[in-house]
Amino acid sequence: MKLFTPIWLTALLLSGNAGTASAGNTYYLCSYEIHEGGTPVVRRVEYYEPTLQAAQRKFEAFLRDLQAQGKAPRNLGCR
Repeated sequence: MKLFTPIWLTALLLSGNAGTASAGNTYYLCSYEIHEGGTPVVRRVEYYEPTLQAAQRKFEAFLRDLQAQGKAPRNLGCR
């Protein structure tokens, strides 16, 4: 049951997004580094967008939100 739940949840989330996205979109992975308890940690965010530039714009807005919360993320880029 424990293995089934994450698979089911992933399928549910993907199926919910499938109807709202266009066929020309691609998955882009963006990374940032943030310090948690004095230790640098790399986090990744996935975007489903038509272009890399669109994903980068959303990622930069996400990083600005983190900065507004008093955190200091370092942009490691998108691919």
